[in-house]
Amino acid sequence: MKMLFKILFFCTLLPNLAVAQEKQAMVEHIANDKVSPDSRYVTFVSVKDGKPDLILREVASNRSLTFEGMGTKTELTNEYFFGMNNKRQLVKVSLHDFNTEQIDGVVSYSWLHRQQKLLYLNNTKEVVLLNPATQKMLKFEDVKFYEASPNGNAVLLVKASGEVFNMLTSTGSTRLLGNVDNGMQAKHVLWNKDGSLIYLIAADAENLVVFKQLKNKITPLLTVADYKKAFNTKIDISRMQVSLLDNQKIAFSAVGRAADRADEIEVWEGNSDYLRPDSPAAVSFVVADVGTGTVLNLAERFPAMQFLVHPFSKSIYAYRINDDLTKFIPTKTFYRIDSKYKTAEKLAELTEGAKTIYFIPDKPYAVYFYRNNWYLYDEDKSTHKKLGNETDTVAVNKTSYFERFQRKGSGIFTDGQKRIAVPVGNDITYYRFDGKSPAVVFTATADRTWYMDECNGNIIYDGPVPGKILKTAEYKDNVLRWHSLDHSLEGIAYAGTDHKVRDMVEGNFKYGQLKRSQRIVTFVRENGQSVPELWYVDLVTGDTDILYKSNKHDSISTQHAVKYYTWKNAFGQETGAIVRFPKGYDPARKYPVIVDVYEQKLIIQNEYTSPFAQSMTGFNYHDYVGDGYIVIEPDIYYTYGDPGGSILNYITEALDQLQDKVAIDRDNMGIIGHSFGGYETNYMVTATHMFKAAVSGAGIADIVNWYFSVNWERRKPEFWRYYEESFRIGKGFFKAKESYLANSPILHADKVQTPLLLWTGREDYHVDWHQSVSMFLALKDLGKPVNLLMYPKEGHVLSTEPNQKDLTLKIKQWFDYHLKSKDKQQWMYESSN
Repeated sequence: MKMLFKILFFCTLLPNLAVAQEKQAMVEHIANDKVSPDSRYVTFVSVKDGKPDLILREVASNRSLTFEGMGTKTELTNEYFFGMNNKRQLVKVSLHDFNTEQIDGVVSYSWLHRQQKLLYLNNTKEVVLLNPATQKMLKFEDVKFYEASPNGNAVLLVKASGEVFNMLTSTGSTRLLGNVDNGMQAKHVLWNKDGSLIYLIAADAENLVVFKQLKNKITPLLTVADYKKAFNTKIDISRMQVSLLDNQKIAFSAVGRAADRADEIEVWEGNSDYLRPDSPAAVSFVVADVGTGTVLNLAERFPAMQFLVHPFSKSIYAYRINDDLTKFIPTKTFYRIDSKYKTAEKLAELTEGAKTIYFIPDKPYAVYFYRNNWYLYDEDKSTHKKLGNETDTVAVNKTSYFERFQRKGSGIFTDGQKRIAVPVGNDITYYRFDGKSPAVVFTATADRTWYMDECNGNIIYDGPVPGKILKTAEYKDNVLRWHSLDHSLEGIAYAGTDHKVRDMVEGNFKYGQLKRSQRIVTFVRENGQSVPELWYVDLVTGDTDILYKSNKHDSISTQHAVKYYTWKNAFGQETGAIVRFPKGYDPARKYPVIVDVYEQKLIIQNEYTSPFAQSMTGFNYHDYVGDGYIVIEPDIYYTYGDPGGSILNYITEALDQLQDKVAIDRDNMGIIGHSFGGYETNYMVTATHMFKAAVSGAGIADIVNWYFSVNWERRKPEFWRYYEESFRIGKGFFKAKESYLANSPILHADKVQTPLLLWTGREDYHVDWHQSVSMFLALKDLGKPVNLLMYPKEGHVLSTEPNQKDLTLKIKQWFDYHLKSKDKQQWMYESSN
């Protein structure tokens, strides 16, 4: 009988899996790409079932072209479009008539903007320089390596024979510079600002040679034998970052060669900031002097430091991570290395965020953020100048940590010469390098937070350190984004050269992926009931229109209303919850409820989720609102020292506030959460009996045990989660034992009455999978209703489609059985348990 049941169950499961697979293939994503300088043409990418198609569209008409298998590595001018698809075909479109040409077998290409010429390498090892206006073409055969200068004036070509040529792109003329020794391969080229060659770096498997151009010939000036050993690295020179420090010094930056200690006994030191002495990432930073032939590895002279080269002054800076085990993002000490590479001058302690060091590309300045203030360091004067104060600092327990870091790490803008623009509080503030009074240009209203969008500039740096620098291109005006403090409203605004701000679009939408020209801005607009659409707004007239609508087959999302409710809590704080209503909602009847928990939900209220998307955590709210459920997503804020009590209070308050506004059936409610939301769920079932069913995915159950655990992905203890992040207890275990014991769900498992479904990936080490096992064993030992799903070869979220489908189905069956009295599935526990 049991075997027959399993066969019948599997047969009923097959159509569901087939439908799920078909549904997943229907999900469409769009990526905004470019706007032509004259504002007449736009490009964007539509991705369906993982396959990208690029669409070129004329703004003023419906004329468009679609190119299959093409991503966003494209070029769009006023006259031409260039793009390469996944079949190595380079497509060229003449925009005046949309005439399309195709070049097969292209390996790589670049558009030389100043010269208005196309440069590409094909699979027959030909480098081609093409003038699309005249169709004049120059070919160079048997090329093994080529690189264009940053300004496009010259191209260095290295042939298979080892001959090295310099080509002027204006005329196509070439000059033989010499030969690279047989067996050597060109790896890097270092250029002057005018586009003339300075150094060519070549290497074989063991040795590295630096060539310099002298009197139109390349001459080897420096040879480094066994360079990987000399640089203390295992990686090839082609994967290193190479910087020109001055006319005879070159910096090589790479991942260092970490000692192989797999078979050694580890010694963990109690007085160390790290778990063991070699925990900091090994680096290699080598300065090679081609004049003297010396090679110096600064990583050996200044251990445990990461090194940076200022783009303007070429000075070397460094930072040391002060691995405070109580912080998620540790503090850093910022240094400047002297010109003789003997001392490191301490400049500042950096306390906020990962991206807090910014180099100004056209001045010898560095900007950093320290204790809610921006500072400008002038290396010529060795001075530090405070730029301003953050006047409306939000309490840590009110603002989620990822939102704080997004705000601090969102980058700054500079014109490179006179001023920078930085986020200060909810405003965007201009500061002048000359010390004059700061001009607060974009000031927040009482309910707005401003962002200067990246479409205004070109990214100069985008790494973990330094932070993101955007140079304000040719625009003297600015396009801004904003959102209301409760995130219900968002908008795009425009500030002209008069610094007067004018709203362009606003609404209950999420606006993102902005691209611009001088005249128009294109953007993607979406919300919970509206599929992502590509729109444009004219900055002069204010006219708007839609360019493309994705997911046209989605007729489901519009049938489910979404509303964000707000109220003031007992502390006078503004809080709220997202409510997702079922199709055909009738306020006169009562609906079963799913409470979906994780931190604050207000920031996602205007995001679109496709009803056809397969979830990596097993929960897509469309599966529930489409089947007669109400889904509630409350904001949860925390009182330090009492995370569990905060969770209980905010969820209870949300349900109480919504009781008279929404037709919820409080006798048939379920709760679900993943990761920290899993902890929130685990805590709730120990603290209240208001839920008839619960699902906890990859959640924490024993916070005392986890406090004394190591995250093996980071090789870092979990202490940091308990101070200012996640749990917000604010103290270590031995200074707040009572808080830890009171907020650890597993210690209160005897109070659980709610049937709990736990799930985890068998290889989850972000939140160790043993946490789910421990909660399961505690409840099983107590005879409580519990099931555990453990997915093999899966991590913190499920990555394989069959497992995603299985989890999604089982979670739905769990809630349907407990909240709707539908049939019990065999995989569930027996009633006798």
